[in-house]
Amino acid sequence: MLLLLLSCGAADVALPAGIVLGAPQRCDRAAGAPSFTEVGAALGLQGNPVEDFPHHHGGSAAVDDFDGDGDLDIILSFPVGPPVLYSWEDDAFSATTLPGPEASFLLNLADIDGDGDSDLLAGGYKIDPVVVRNDTDSWSVLPLTDLPASGSRVRELSPGDLDGDGHIDLYALVNSGSDDPAQRADFLLRGNGDGTFSHIPDAIPQVLAAGRGFDAIWIDVDGDGDQDLYVVNDDGADFGGNVLYDNDGGVLSDVSAQRSAGLVHFGMGVDAGDFNGDGAPDFYLTAVASNVLMQGLSDGSYANVAQAIGADPLIEWFEMGWGAIWLDVDNDGDLDILNAQGDRWAEGAMSIEYDAPLDLLIQDDGTFTERGADYGLAQTGSHRSVVAADFNTDGVLDILAVDVVDTPRLYLSDGCTEAGWVSVSAPIGSRVRVDAGGRSQTGWVSQESSYGAGKPAVAWFGLGSAQELDSVQIDTPDGRSVSISGPIEARRTILLTAE
Repeated sequence: MLLLLLSCGAADVALPAGIVLGAPQRCDRAAGAPSFTEVGAALGLQGNPVEDFPHHHGGSAAVDDFDGDGDLDIILSFPVGPPVLYSWEDDAFSATTLPGPEASFLLNLADIDGDGDSDLLAGGYKIDPVVVRNDTDSWSVLPLTDLPASGSRVRELSPGDLDGDGHIDLYALVNSGSDDPAQRADFLLRGNGDGTFSHIPDAIPQVLAAGRGFDAIWIDVDGDGDQDLYVVNDDGADFGGNVLYDNDGGVLSDVSAQRSAGLVHFGMGVDAGDFNGDGAPDFYLTAVASNVLMQGLSDGSYANVAQAIGADPLIEWFEMGWGAIWLDVDNDGDLDILNAQGDRWAEGAMSIEYDAPLDLLIQDDGTFTERGADYGLAQTGSHRSVVAADFNTDGVLDILAVDVVDTPRLYLSDGCTEAGWVSVSAPIGSRVRVDAGGRSQTGWVSQESSYGAGKPAVAWFGLGSAQELDSVQIDTPDGRSVSISGPIEARRTILLTAE
């Protein structure tokens, strides 16, 4: 493999081909801890055009640098009207209506044609789902034509690489209360590499596929190099609980029972991260009345430890968690949790309306404490999708939270912090290990941001007091393994390009 010699601030190190190091970002006026200011409306973001939408009908968001100018942009979607692109221009966002469905549901992102641009995956829910292709300076709709009977009830398209061929495949989450299992069956679409997809019939047993899908995530659970799949279902008692699929060379099998992962609940969202530092993914699940933290155990099974370690902020029976994500908000090297809750339910005999602030659960030695107000996240709302990304490039993750009707909230950090950090960009599904300051951390590159949101293909690591990287290891779903040995100055991006 070709090696390049680059001066990285601490020493000259050899870089493998395909690795690009961004310039270190200086922090001349470091704060001890981050704080945030909400600027969504001030910067031009707009909420739902229809003011009265109940329950789960809310906002969805996708965040990335869609036009390649170096600034993060935002796509917002509500159940009325097409998706809207908010491009960053000078000192505010400029809105452009995108082509696409007039009532798209949940959004996701993936580079479906391999051109380096993130394309938009739009769930339909009573209309056919579509891919909205990004060609940097233009967008076009690519209909998904090879769909089964349940194809018009797709809530979300979840991207992953089922067979390790380097092409994005899609898991279609179907949400339907039909008595006919065929009308509510999830399904798989194989990516052909050119932006088109083909239905994979019988890839999932119908008894497992016929739940009420709300969210899913692809991640290599067992470390064998294949992307496994975890599906979260609503109305579990009536339609079936969550399902954990083991992927063995592109063949999925249900391992929910042996891994104690088949929760039966009103599940909403899911995110994966290694909160306890053992190198294996743990799942955070949002639901009705009680959120769940599924800690991976040494035998491969899972145990819900949320109540024991303070990771469930829900109290009342009617409270609902929606989007929730792992993030290191203070860059101390410990993963924290951001939870979006709130609801507006006015259906049938039940009438519930409650607003709530975002819950920011800060981790300290394996336990969590809610401290959202301390960081400036005190505004209440009926929140849905959340995304963490560094909009103002100061080395602290900023927070976007979308509401059912109100203006989306964009919490920008007030400045850089003393703690070090590194972000690693690589193909989705890649496993990344970072060693710094005598500590190892593991993360996974994903463009899914829990319930109904997409994000840049980046794994973010806070490094605490460490300001140098000792090593970085990146393993991709198509079998590439790239190692970087330090010392390398931190506070920078690391990009793994295509071979």
